[in-house]
Amino acid sequence: PGKTGLRFTLDDRYLPLPLPQNPTKNQTGTTLKIEGLKKGFYTLTADGATIHTATAREWEKGLALTQGPEFSQVRALQDMIVKKNELFFHQYRPHNRTYILGFRAYEQGRHAEGLRELGLIITWLEGQIALQRMPKSPAYELIKID
Repeated sequence: PGKTGLRFTLDDRYLPLPLPQNPTKNQTGTTLKIEGLKKGFYTLTADGATIHTATAREWEKGLALTQGPEFSQVRALQDMIVKKNELFFHQYRPHNRTYILGFRAYEQGRHAEGLRELGLIITWLEGQIALQRMPKSPAYELIKID
């Protein structure tokens, strides 16, 4: 049997803040309220992936969205930022600074090229971060399940 549902997109200006591992009631994402549904259970999907299943009454009260594509995007963005910061730290404060850049560079100075290459990787990561920080608009669908 063909299932019909409500289709929509949310155009946010910003990504949600990353949620902690076990969010409390005060640490939730966007609250989604949908009124006028017939009694029954409804499943919300985003780009085909199931996000939440609840009754019509629960949807009417409002449910906090704590998972979905935007939260995956935030986690990926956070991981890229941490990696970029780690690489920058190792470029700015190499373990053997005296041997690579200092007065003993004649011994290990050949590693200075590796520090310059880290700069290229850091620049690339900064570009990826700039691309990933803009929220995408996933296609949501609310489908009544039997």
